[in-house]
Amino acid sequence: MTWPSLRFKRPASPSIVLRPQDQWLFTPQSMIWRVNQESVVVLGGMTALLLQFAHPLVAAGVRDHSDFRSDPTGRLLRTYRLTLNLVFGTREQALESAREINRRHRTVQGPDYSATDPDLLLWVQATLIYSALGAYSEFVGPLGENERDGYYQDTKRLGALLGVPPASYPKDIRAFDEYFAEMIDGPVRVTGDARSLANALL
Repeated sequence: MTWPSLRFKRPASPSIVLRPQDQWLFTPQSMIWRVNQESVVVLGGMTALLLQFAHPLVAAGVRDHSDFRSDPTGRLLRTYRLTLNLVFGTREQALESAREINRRHRTVQGPDYSATDPDLLLWVQATLIYSALGAYSEFVGPLGENERDGYYQDTKRLGALLGVPPASYPKDIRAFDEYFAEMIDGPVRVTGDARSLANALL
């Protein structure tokens, strides 16, 4: 798969000037800004997608309701742009992107799954957290426990906009690591749908 219109560069800079009249969900001093500004996080997104596909109910939703197989590059770029607005946009831009994502999720319903299911939304969010922290630590530099937890706490604010109840989240990064390991050992597994979607991605 090729990425003809994607250039791997930082979508924002820590030296950006924030206009006082704007309200922002995050600032350049936040951990989510520090981590997500690095272009390697985009590469980590591939890991996140493969982990999402490995959840049978997530894979079923993508299989039945997404144009991912026919236009994987376009689908990924549209999602990427919405994600950039959530982290680096003004409060209004972030809220509009969240509304757009939530509108799409409401149409993804099947006999055994719903894209508005908080448990599935939490897993999708978890894959993004895991892959972003992993990519940053591998290619930029290691993060301490407090830094990892700071990033994790920032992502909870995004999750609340996207339908994940705050109470659903593990309380801190250590509890999150335990949750993630339990998911890998539990419902997450490679199915035929996962392989088919992975082939379209890769």
